[in-house]
Amino acid sequence: REILLSGRICDDEYEAEYYPLLKASIVCGVVSALEVEQLIEDSYPSVRENYRSFFEKWDEDNADARADEDARRWQHEALSLVGPELLDDRGKLLFNHLTDEFGAAEYSTDSTLSDTITGPNSPLEAADMSKMTPDELLWHLESWHPTKEDSYALISHEGQGRALAELISKEPMFLRGEVERMEVLRPTYRRAVVDGWHQALNAGVAIPSDDFIRMALDSSRIEDDAKFPSEGDRQFDDDGDFQGLKRAVAGTLKALLDSNTKLSAEDGREVLDALVTLSGSPEPDPDYERGYGGDGMDPLTMAINTIRPLAIQGLGKWVRRFHGMVNVDPALDAILRACPTASASLADAAAIGLIMPSLFISVPEWVEGHYETIFGPGEANAAQQVVLTTVLAFYRPSPVILSHLRLAIGNALDNGAESYSLGFGRRMQQDCLELIGNWLYLGYASGFVDDDDTLLAAW
Repeated sequence: REILLSGRICDDEYEAEYYPLLKASIVCGVVSALEVEQLIEDSYPSVRENYRSFFEKWDEDNADARADEDARRWQHEALSLVGPELLDDRGKLLFNHLTDEFGAAEYSTDSTLSDTITGPNSPLEAADMSKMTPDELLWHLESWHPTKEDSYALISHEGQGRALAELISKEPMFLRGEVERMEVLRPTYRRAVVDGWHQALNAGVAIPSDDFIRMALDSSRIEDDAKFPSEGDRQFDDDGDFQGLKRAVAGTLKALLDSNTKLSAEDGREVLDALVTLSGSPEPDPDYERGYGGDGMDPLTMAINTIRPLAIQGLGKWVRRFHGMVNVDPALDAILRACPTASASLADAAAIGLIMPSLFISVPEWVEGHYETIFGPGEANAAQQVVLTTVLAFYRPSPVILSHLRLAIGNALDNGAESYSLGFGRRMQQDCLELIGNWLYLGYASGFVDDDDTLLAAW
């Protein structure tokens, strides 16, 4: 009784299984219905404050209104689970008022059942979308907005975007020729279409490359600080800007260049335009990089998950594919802007490390002309160290790559390779000295490093 009537329900007592205890206490005569009603009414401020603290973190302008609504719904759930038939007149009046607002909702007393609701969910499954015409689907995406009941069922734009991505991955030509209509959709849905095309390319399925290239160009030119009004109760239920779209575009451009899709010289110039623009993205900025800590959060992980490094990797693939077809100088100029010492970003450095083998093969003379910028002189800075360690960790030893890395490896051995900054973090339990040793001994076993090799002797 002392616990039940302590004055208010605490933050950790909102779970549904708490309320049958109150109901049983009324039935057994431990407490009166009036006391329970008073407890629920008195708990309203603390419950509301709990909700408000949550909402103000990402929707400060609407935090008070949303907290009021959710706290009233909590009261409705609590009174419903206690049992309207047991309430006194005052409690029944409040319950009926809340029922008028929220409807005759059914609340479960089974906490395991209430905890199984997962999201984000979609109002339409991919199979339902495939039965529509393109015009019908686009109209639905343009006009659909989540209701309050959708929010409680975790039905959201993000959930519908995932269903859309699934459809496009299986039927990549479904919205072919509809670029103008797609470009007025919410960024969540535009990102979903691009993600679907990316999945299709990874599966070896053709996509409408002309449509994608046009979307890539247009998306790359959107201002980095552009916003879009998001909808939904959860922070990631709807994109509030276009950064996710740009991330998807950069990654899908990489996949397009890796695919067997036939691309003309004009296609190449447009893809280059998009990649160069994206390579100027402020993501990741220095603050973001400084906060990117923890297990698995290393420069290489950041390089495959943020806009600018993804575009840099795309530029390396573009040079490999279009060298000899069109002028590659604009791509190389953009790559140079991401190289140490021009960029201090370790994510950029990891991206440069990932594309070095392509550059060794495609433009060896360019690499030679910028060798100290990329790998450093005798003593390399942290970004130059990351370039080397990324190449050594990510690629298998080969005579071509080793021939280009000899000077950088020699400098590392002369300047404390074991303390070099790593592109992949410490989770692989290897430092640069060990990586060099792996390369040299595998090279020795393969026959392209011999007994008299100076690097092997130095190691």
